[in-house]
Amino acid sequence: MNIDCVFPYMEGISCELIDLQTLLPWDRETVTKSVCKTGRVIVSHEAPITSGFGAEVAAVIQQECFLSLEATVEEGLWSSKP
Repeated sequence: MNIDCVFPYMEGISCELIDLQTLLPWDRETVTKSVCKTGRVIVSHEAPITSGFGAEVAAVIQQECFLSLEATVEEGLWSSKP
């Protein structure tokens, strides 16, 4: 279990952490399977809000997992400044 998932687990929340190691190609299959399984997602990245890589991930999730989502796709961003 990843350390980032320990604290939610202690609160009775289960989570999956997917750390994409590369931008191209990125593992769409793993991401979409996890979202379809859990019904929720938070996309966290260090790029700006506008046109960042996380926006691409969020768009693919919206497109491929729409009927499985129980909530909106959330983005946890570091900064909106270049």
